[in-house]
Amino acid sequence: MKKDEVLGGRYKLLKHLGSGGMAVVWLATDLRDDRLVAVKCLRTQNELLDSLDEDEAHDELRRMRGRFRREGTLLGRLRNRSIPELYDQGTHHAEPYLVMRYVAGKPLHRFLEQYTPTIEVSAAIGVQIAEALTCAHDLPVVHRDLKPYNLIIDENGVVVLIDFGIAKPL
Repeated sequence: MKKDEVLGGRYKLLKHLGSGGMAVVWLATDLRDDRLVAVKCLRTQNELLDSLDEDEAHDELRRMRGRFRREGTLLGRLRNRSIPELYDQGTHHAEPYLVMRYVAGKPLHRFLEQYTPTIEVSAAIGVQIAEALTCAHDLPVVHRDLKPYNLIIDENGVVVLIDFGIAKPL
């Protein structure tokens, strides 16, 4: 995937936001609904296979694709202001992608580097994290990757839990 590429005839990739072991996240514009979205793309098969032991590559690739599909299914069922809404999913050149609400803000670790929150602000952050986890656990789903890098404080002070890539149903 590259800048200005259009996925599904609808999502124009604007800016690379981040990469992980399994996926790449882009800021994109939804050409139909005229809004910014986050597009999470599974790394290409060649990228995934290059990073894996040859003997286990195809089994691991199947597991990664399964996790990616599961992430889409789980996000589609979660409804909470502190969890990005899944808008769409599809494939581009045989590689899957997820389209989610874009969360403009700062990861919690960056926020904490810049500010020393008051007790009240710290409590509010904790309550919002607990609300997101409660929503997931009520499904029941466990996130399994809760860390400051996966918590974004948006422009309105809402804490958003991202990256359900290794989440599992209980």
